Amino acid sequence: MDHGQKTAKKRAMVLFVSYLCIALVCFGIFAYLVIVKRAEKAVSDRLVTVSQIIVFVGIFFLVLAFVHILPSLISHNKICSEANMRQTLGKYIPRGETLLAGIYATVQESSVTAVFGKCRCMEGRLVPDEDGDTLALIKKKELEYEIYLGMTQSYLLIGECGKNRHAYQCVDNPDVREEDVQELTSELLWEDIGTSFPLEDVQSCEIKKGRMGAILCTLTMKNGTYFKLTLPDNAGPNGDMPHHTRYREMILARLGGMHVV
Repeated sequence: MDHGQKTAKKRAMVLFVSYLCIALVCFGIFAYLVIVKRAEKAVSDRLVTVSQIIVFVGIFFLVLAFVHILPSLISHNKICSEANMRQTLGKYIPRGETLLAGIYATVQESSVTAVFGKCRCMEGRLVPDEDGDTLALIKKKELEYEIYLGMTQSYLLIGECGKNRHAYQCVDNPDVREEDVQELTSELLWEDIGTSFPLEDVQSCEIKKGRMGAILCTLTMKNGTYFKLTLPDNAGPNGDMPHHTRYREMILARLGGMHVV
């Protein structure tokens, strides 16, 4: 267990105990009000309302403790697994490269643009066509999703932890730089774009501190592709990514050594 995982476990235990204490205090206050007012002949509507609010607050924190926090302490998180991370990112590693670092992260918003020459856009895929046009395929998502973020000697890799729905758009003859146009040699599924980026294509990396040790990173490529990322300081109290903290520092050091806004 690395330092980050120990921190996560300690943090989860403190939250569990805190939520449980708050719930018990609320129920205690409610019981006191019931005992004190039991002898009174009439109970005001205001007291009834206050009592209901106290009970609901207690139930809310009790649910947080046992439904949200406790499972993270006792159950194994299959997503936060180094074996799964390596298996997922391994599919996107370019020939001649090796994976140097890989972590669990989340994406709050993303927009990927990939441009291909001499191709046709069909439902769910692009196909090569010598008589076809230059097409830009845009892949967007504005809801949070989980990913593995990896780095090789020359590439940044992004592999989704599960199947996510994205919005896609094909644009004919886009106004792009010639060096951004890729050759399409075989059929390409829409979902397979946005998984591998040359590090030299990173235009800017804006890094900010987030909550509970997380790093907020807005990554922008030279062709307009961007990812708004959250990089946690650990893989959770029961994650199986013992090198997460060290790998995160390696990735941030490489990205931060470029152009930080």
